[in-house]
Amino acid sequence: MKTTMKTTMLTAALMAGLSITCAQAAITVKDDGGQTVTVAKPALRIISLAPSVTELLFAAGGGSRVVGAVNYSDYPEAAKRIPRIGSNREIDMELLISLKPDLIVAWRHNSSDRQIEMVRQLGIPVFQSDAQTLDAIPDSVERLGQLMGTDATAKAAAAGLRTQLASLRKQYAGRAPVRIFYQVWDKPLYTLSGKHILTDAMHLCGGVNVFDKLAVTAPVVTLESVLQENPEVI
Repeated sequence: MKTTMKTTMLTAALMAGLSITCAQAAITVKDDGGQTVTVAKPALRIISLAPSVTELLFAAGGGSRVVGAVNYSDYPEAAKRIPRIGSNREIDMELLISLKPDLIVAWRHNSSDRQIEMVRQLGIPVFQSDAQTLDAIPDSVERLGQLMGTDATAKAAAAGLRTQLASLRKQYAGRAPVRIFYQVWDKPLYTLSGKHILTDAMHLCGGVNVFDKLAVTAPVVTLESVLQENPEVI
């Protein structure tokens, strides 16, 4: 009986030690740029450097952990109450540092790349978000959930997104394609190429981006070239 009790107590002690070790284990994921991102423990103070990133963090179950965000982070409704630390072009570095973040999530194409590099030099982990296809969005949600320790919420949200995408694909499968010109701006006349996620959204719903083959993600085009492509929808 004593031996059994000792064995049970030893097993319990080992399991407790294992739990503590697991709780303290670092979390490592790959970001959308293929870079390794490691946090010593689940991130509790996060700064979002793009409106889309803010939405992803909320979806992954970490909305209450976002302590700073850039302008136009207005979805969901609770995001409007997050303190602003600047824009995607310029960040208030002094304010950012004062918020003591343990994770920064940035859009890969930020104009504030120089400042993001300064953040890296301070030793703050940076996850670069850049989902280029719709299918990549739920994957990003899951990885952000890993970094925050909100895996269950993130996986449920990702599963819901995948179900929605599958439903839309089924709904629009087999329909005649519609040729689309997507106008971003008029002076100059900007559009988006096949490298942008919006082209994938068009494909999902039966659309074809008339400028999907252009090499630049957000190219300037001429009115003549638009007329030549003869889009059915603008």
